[in-house]
Amino acid sequence: MKQDLISLAIERGRLLERISNQRQLLGQQLQPVGDALETADRAIATVRKAGTYLGQHPEVVAAGVAVLVVLAARPRLALEQARLLCLAYLAPAAPKYVGTQSHPCPS
Repeated sequence: MKQDLISLAIERGRLLERISNQRQLLGQQLQPVGDALETADRAIATVRKAGTYLGQHPEVVAAGVAVLVVLAARPRLALEQARLLCLAYLAPAAPKYVGTQSHPCPS
């Protein structure tokens, strides 16, 4: 009877060691999945923050819709305005492009 208990305790120890090894191996194998899920969690949190912000600031949504309406209704005007904005943004760097053929804004 005592020998049976000893052999059961030894078998239990072996099984516990095997379980521990399998847990470590599984943790190593699932590391890429954990990283991907962490990235997905961050993306979901960002989307939720953006949704909360847009819910608190409807004027941003209205401005975005207005821009889309202008883009859809008058694309040529929108492209001209974008070119002018690009030129205005790059005005401090303009002396660098004077007299050259390369310019970052399309004409």
